[in-house]
Amino acid sequence: MKCLAILYENFNHFDEAIFWKKNRLELYRQSPNKNDLKTVIALNSIAWSYFLKGDSQEGLVYAKEMKDKIENNPNIGKKDSIDYLDTLALLYATTNQLDKAYELAKNLLNDTELLYGTNQKFLASRYYALAFVLNKMNRKSEALPLAQKAYDTRMQYLGAFNEATKRAETLLKELQS
Repeated sequence: MKCLAILYENFNHFDEAIFWKKNRLELYRQSPNKNDLKTVIALNSIAWSYFLKGDSQEGLVYAKEMKDKIENNPNIGKKDSIDYLDTLALLYATTNQLDKAYELAKNLLNDTELLYGTNQKFLASRYYALAFVLNKMNRKSEALPLAQKAYDTRMQYLGAFNEATKRAETLLKELQS
């Protein structure tokens, strides 16, 4: 199911991807460990697909459920929560909840710096999230260096053909224009 969902998503067939991701989520919800990290990952994955599809309101439903599961499960650590909550920041930004988006994205970047130091590989997604939010807030001069860092890091670790790199490049070009 997961591979099929990824394949659909890679070809911008978001409804099909979401369908398969929701099926996987239902399996996790039926398991005895329905609040574990797998469920959080599945919720994040669905929220992300809705973000890519441009249906942020629907994505926000899944991202908020994911956030609740993270906050209510002591077995989900800070590193795992950082890895998934940037989706919520992006969804807040695209639903004009800019104050929430900014606070979350800023805190995620700060937490990532504390946990990973200067390891750019882990910081790239947080740079992107904060740059995205700042751009939505029309704070382009603050967003530009973060978008540049996100792009440079993703180019180094993921390459030019990776979707995350392409998104960072698109944001960077938007900010430079």
